Amino acid sequence: MEALQLTVMLVKYHHSILHNMRQDIVNFGLAYICLEDIIIKHAANVVIGYCIAHFETPAKIVQQVYISLLESSYNEGSALLTQALELIAPVLPKLCNAVPDDRNTIWAVAPCRILPEERQNVQQTNTVFYFLTRHAGFFHEYRDRFIILCCEVASSDRAVSKPFESEQAVGSPIDDVSLAMGTTPR
Repeated sequence: MEALQLTVMLVKYHHSILHNMRQDIVNFGLAYICLEDIIIKHAANVVIGYCIAHFETPAKIVQQVYISLLESSYNEGSALLTQALELIAPVLPKLCNAVPDDRNTIWAVAPCRILPEERQNVQQTNTVFYFLTRHAGFFHEYRDRFIILCCEVASSDRAVSKPFESEQAVGSPIDDVSLAMGTTPR
């Protein structure tokens, strides 16, 4: 864990002198992603997130990391998960657009694919909805897909009998996404 933290600090503050070692740093992070410890896995995603944010990274790696972060369904390390998502979010539109003005870009379609599959996992649903809310400007032109998903998740959540806290936990991010997508892009 300490090696990952040190790597994050080096990449964050001294990325300009590490440019020649970027492939080694990415491989170092990828090696830790294969471990079973969730905290270490998310810390490795933060290392790779900083590499994506500061170095040229192949779109394939960006897509794999992005999708694995969205698919993560563990409560442990949710702060690290959010940090890694926030690091790669600004580069998603420019690194993952194969064709300009494509309505089916991987970064916009991934949440639409993941949310229906994982409706019963409140933590994962909240993570995806909060990510959509914080980056509503990126997803604004795809908002028609997300509004439909918000309605489906909200209706299925109310149809299933759940404790009040769960309804509140999912309801708030759904409302936030609906409001954010309804406004003009940021």
